[in-house]
Amino acid sequence: MIFIQHILETDSFEEFASEWSEKNKIKPTEVSIGSHKKVIWRCEKGHEWEAAVKSRTINKTDADVLICGGS
Repeated sequence: MIFIQHILETDSFEEFASEWSEKNKIKPTEVSIGSHKKVIWRCEKGHEWEAAVKSRTINKTDADVLICGGS
């Protein structure tokens, strides 16, 4: 199993590491990159949203953050 932490430590996934909310009860080391588990993400403007890990790592979508408009 490949854990998200292995991916988050690479340059291409640095933004995901910075967007991992401290409100999560789990750590990135406890979730695989293909997990359907929903966690809380936090954008650079402080907006938080819930999305599956897979949607941010494998599918690489930011559709969920568009709900707040990023403003």
